Parts: sequence; structure tokens; C-alpha cells
Amino acid sequence: MSAKFEIFLSADHQYYFRLKASNRKKLALSVYENSNQPPLSRQEFIRRLIFYAGLVFLLISGPLAIGILGYVYFEGLPPADAFLHSATCSVD
Repeated sequence: MSAKFEIFLSADHQYYFRLKASNRKKLALSVYENSNQPPLSRQEFIRRLIFYAGLVFLLISGPLAIGILGYVYFEGLPPADAFLHSATCSVD
């Protein structure tokens, strides 16, 4: 038996994480509703959209902030120049 870290979406559309001991070969994780379920309400859809927009913002701004701090600390650049350098290096 092996322990697995499981992410699941509850009935009230909240994301939960848990450590579960199981010997299942495949972990089924469904984030979106399937074709047999009705579409989300407008409020739930907007909540999901905001959640994923925030996730994307963190995934983009995190490395950018680390790059800015690195240029400011190690190279002694002003923050505006550090932002430009780290933004262009992130694209390459």
C-alpha cells in the first residue's frame, strides 16, 4: 500500500488536499464537470475563472519578482531597470 497526495474538488466547488493511503493504480482527478453534469452557474464560473487567473498571475509574477530582486541585489540596478531586464530575460 502506498500513500498518495490527493487534490479533489468537493461538492461545493472547494479545492481540498489530503494524504490518502490507497493501492489504486490511477488517481482520477476531475477539475471540470463532465458532459453528464449541468454547466456551472455564472457565479461559480466567475469564481473558477478568478481562481485560475490568480494562479496564472502567481506563476508569472513569482519568477519575475525573483528576477527583479536578483538584479537589484546582485547587479545594483534600480528597480525599473531590474524589471525591464528580468522581463526580457523571462521571455527568451
